[in-house]
Amino acid sequence: MKAVVARSILAAAFSIVGVACGAEESGSPASASSSASAPPEIGGPAFDEMAALHRPSASDDALPSELADIEVLVKDGSQASSHIGELRLEDSRVLLRNVGSREAGFFAVPTDSGVVCFTGLGVGCVSDFSKYPGGIHIGFGDLSGMQVVRGLIPDDVVDIAVVIDGSVKPALVQNNAYFYEVEGTWPEALVATYQNGAEETVEIPAIPGRS
Repeated sequence: MKAVVARSILAAAFSIVGVACGAEESGSPASASSSASAPPEIGGPAFDEMAALHRPSASDDALPSELADIEVLVKDGSQASSHIGELRLEDSRVLLRNVGSREAGFFAVPTDSGVVCFTGLGVGCVSDFSKYPGGIHIGFGDLSGMQVVRGLIPDDVVDIAVVIDGSVKPALVQNNAYFYEVEGTWPEALVATYQNGAEETVEIPAIPGRS
């Protein structure tokens, strides 16, 4: 029970920030600036654009018991919507393992309608990457003084960098997901690199009360 409660608190922390900055499916999008070369067109069900969800499953892809509350959090939380469909828990995939100071895992769970939900570093769902500037799903939160930026990306995105105080820092990018953790400073933007070599900067809106 303690693990589930702690998991719910972590999810709430990310959900509140996500709604405020438009990071999750239900929020308004962040702004983006285009590069000289246009990024590729991105659209359609998120499941179709994430190769990590189409590989054969492995033993560590199963959701840990402390993350089993994703079904409740998705259906009863801010992500609740009829278009999400039924979670296919048996098809979960681990995208990132033991990341950040919390050594957390980041898992994706598809639904029968092509939506992709996630858990491990907050909870949310993505139906169509084209709804986000640059095709980049953005979520970030303040966890014990550490600023965590994470999200899902389609196959066309090959790299993500984080802009902090004017400096560009590489994020961890694996399996259609990215992650970056920094102490004390909120990120300003993400820089996405695409398979065709194009780049796009996606600004992260400021959160009231944060600098």
